[in-house]
Amino acid sequence: MADSTGGNLRQAYSSVCSLGLPVIILICLVLVLVLWRLTRFTLLPLLHPEEPREVPYWTPFLGHAISYFRDPTRTLTYARNYFKDDRKPLTINLAGEMMYVITAPGDVTAVYRNSSTLTMDIFTQDLMRGFGVSESSLDRVFTEPNKDGTGLQLMAPNPNRKSLAHLTTDHFRMQLSPGDRLTQMGNITLAYVEKALRWENMVSQKFVIAHTSSYKDISLLHFCEEVILQVATRSFFGDALIDKNPNILEDFLQFDDVSWKLMYRYPRLLSPNMNKAKDKLIDALEKYFNLPQEERPGANWFVQMEEAEFRNFGVPVRDIAKLIASIYWVINTNTYKLLFWMLEFALHDLALLQKITEELNTCFNLDGTLDIPSLQSQSPYLTALFHECLRITNTSSSARLVTSDTRIGPYILRSGRRLLIPYQQLHLNTAAFGPNPASFDYTRFLSDPKLPRNPSFRPFGGGASYCPGRFVAKQEIFMAMAFLLCRFEVGMAVDGVDGKQKQNFPRRDDAKPGIGIVSPVRGDDLVVRLRIKN
Repeated sequence: MADSTGGNLRQAYSSVCSLGLPVIILICLVLVLVLWRLTRFTLLPLLHPEEPREVPYWTPFLGHAISYFRDPTRTLTYARNYFKDDRKPLTINLAGEMMYVITAPGDVTAVYRNSSTLTMDIFTQDLMRGFGVSESSLDRVFTEPNKDGTGLQLMAPNPNRKSLAHLTTDHFRMQLSPGDRLTQMGNITLAYVEKALRWENMVSQKFVIAHTSSYKDISLLHFCEEVILQVATRSFFGDALIDKNPNILEDFLQFDDVSWKLMYRYPRLLSPNMNKAKDKLIDALEKYFNLPQEERPGANWFVQMEEAEFRNFGVPVRDIAKLIASIYWVINTNTYKLLFWMLEFALHDLALLQKITEELNTCFNLDGTLDIPSLQSQSPYLTALFHECLRITNTSSSARLVTSDTRIGPYILRSGRRLLIPYQQLHLNTAAFGPNPASFDYTRFLSDPKLPRNPSFRPFGGGASYCPGRFVAKQEIFMAMAFLLCRFEVGMAVDGVDGKQKQNFPRRDDAKPGIGIVSPVRGDDLVVRLRIKN
């Protein structure tokens, strides 16, 4: 028996040796890799059940970094579905950086309520550094005023002794929340949109492709860009910013197209196109703030207040331009894209288009003026379209830094790690949006009037990051659609000698890292034909 066993061992040893050294090394490496994966993703989670589960991978250190960079939405969807979509906190490894991902509505609410150990400041500062703001200016705007009244003090009332950076967010809300200031902005917006959407004024080569005496063919994407960016810029800064810098909107669009490189902290050497466009935007704003006040009338309360506070803090004009440039980007990056998608979906559903047009017609007074409040109260189909487009085209996320160990339900988030709330993953919650959440269906918001308040619906974030621009964005979009659909017969331009409509629905550019409303794939658009209504 002993001789037989020994013979078998010698035979096995000879067989292994006959494989050759490279094959033996490869087998050993595979065994080590399997043992490592079994230990890390099976054994350790059993020993530490309070740790959010890590999504397994086969490439040590790199983890999911490559797939996340190529398509973050697909990577996060895979991560969520790996754990059977149970919506519990999870962890993904991005080249050694362990990041928590939160997708359960209750956990998201808990994160929003915790501003003491879950902070956004580091990400706000990174954004400002990306725009080139100096460290001395960052230190000034993030330093809280002294209790005894010494040192830098804000001009505006500041009973809670907030830093200028945090008070800026309060000022932004005060400007854009319902009230006198938003009403004033709404009137400016209304006047511009009404004028811009007159037949005789729609002549810009930026969006008019072809025209005759009876119709105009326009690029829908470029039309949305022109109208929304013009009105937003003029309602914040008056006319001087555009009049003194005629190319500012083109520079902004060039920057916006690749702005994800700034968010992902690309080195300047690897992002020359982004930095060139960003620098032009900053140059335009610096030129604007160097003008005497009397040469740039019409700026809204927020812009005037922030300029005064920055100057009061001794922030150089170049840094003021950089700080305002980051706000200008936030103001403008999403609204024109959302209008584009809303019109796309409506034009591909003629029954919906007719319903929206009928209800918008009721929002006009007998003298032809548009009644702004009725846009909110008399447009259920348009509102449902607005919400559904927000739900399926929003690829933004909210991020936090864990500053000390924090408990979320049964799990502990460790200090020093980053936390991500990807809104699109919330918007794919079957418990809130039914069995086919990835499909477009505006009727879900008609059949359930409470759905916009569902904690799984977070297109504008929440808590301290709750976007104050949600009111003005909706107002701008609804005004533009009211004048467009009620003044003109709107349809897809015909393509081909047979007169049939052949235009494809634009594709979403999901491969681009998401930082807001998703863009269409470059080159994808819709050519729309406008005719004056009789």
